Amino acid sequence: ASLLSQAIARLEPQVERLALSANGDPARFAGFGLPVLPDAAALGPLAGVLAALATCLLVFGAVLGNAEGMDGDGIRWLSALAVEVGAVVTGSLIIREGEKCLNRLIWAKPDGSHEIYDKRHLFRMADEHLRYAGGSERLIVELKGWRICPQVCYDLRFPVWSRNRYDRTAARFDYDLILFVANWPAPRRYAWSSLLRARAIENLSYCVGVNRVGTDGNNIAYAGDSAVLDFLGQPLVELGAQEQVVTPPGRGFPNRARDQSARPENRSIPASWPATSGSAHKRHEFRLTGFSSLAAPERAHPVSGARR
Repeated sequence: ASLLSQAIARLEPQVERLALSANGDPARFAGFGLPVLPDAAALGPLAGVLAALATCLLVFGAVLGNAEGMDGDGIRWLSALAVEVGAVVTGSLIIREGEKCLNRLIWAKPDGSHEIYDKRHLFRMADEHLRYAGGSERLIVELKGWRICPQVCYDLRFPVWSRNRYDRTAARFDYDLILFVANWPAPRRYAWSSLLRARAIENLSYCVGVNRVGTDGNNIAYAGDSAVLDFLGQPLVELGAQEQVVTPPGRGFPNRARDQSARPENRSIPASWPATSGSAHKRHEFRLTGFSSLAAPERAHPVSGARR
């Protein structure tokens, strides 16, 4: 069965009606018998940020069996979607390499190519270290003048890994925006929101956190709380526990003023920056998508609320 048919099968018992949100030719979805609703708004250069493990059925006792290779359905779907909408789409999948599995973020580009980042920090309280291998290298990608550092879920708790160093020779930071995709349970939602702000403030970086919503097959609830923060930790977008797609509002990007604040002689940061400060304005043109549809089959787990 396709990933979409599995998602539909899990959603149909839970809701009154279903519809597909998709652009392009709706005829390719005719076999599902559902209405197809195209996006009304124009897409920016980053079309979609999906919650962590967005297309996978998570069963901790059978991770290897649920994993796919780099030629699997999930990769093909992300790549095809990026090509179709002419923008970057990103999210993480369970990827199999030999006898090991990785929680791998795929940065799918509109030219059909992709880059990867493997989740570095494994959630030991749920025995992730027994089922996954951790990554060892950060990824920094460039998109429309932005330098972006994508990370996955539990990486959020490790500030040294996300440290945004200032290169005085190049006169720039490692990145302009740090992005976290996550399956972050509701009981720790305050930590999620607080740590997103901390990463933005300490790194003088815009910060985007995209978390899933709903309840999974292990009866673990997710509150969403996806957000876009500026480099002072102030919210540009804050979402709740519902599924939705959001395009953050445009705002001036004071890159030069922000870079100046990293210099030893100029450590203090004003309470706010005017919209016209620094270099040419760059719009926040990306979308956040928190899915609840791809929950795991019911499976008991000894650590309540600990799946990450």
